[in-house]
Amino acid sequence: AFAGATVHDCFNWLSVLVVLPLEVVSGMITQLSQRLVSVFRLQPGEEAPELLKVITEPVTKLIIQGAERGAHPECYLCNDRY
Repeated sequence: AFAGATVHDCFNWLSVLVVLPLEVVSGMITQLSQRLVSVFRLQPGEEAPELLKVITEPVTKLIIQGAERGAHPECYLCNDRY
């Protein structure tokens, strides 16, 4: 577990070393977040949409539809014998 945590920490530091200078020079994260806010037309005081649900729901539906059709015969979700 300690080794995994160390690798995770190194990834975080390397991400900061790469992304922070890019943001300072170009402002790409700021521009991206402003565009996302304008797309969702968020107003102060309104309840924010569930962004994660909006992103994952189509993929989840595809997985469930595949399971209902028996997409993989050995899948325990697809097969009634398990």
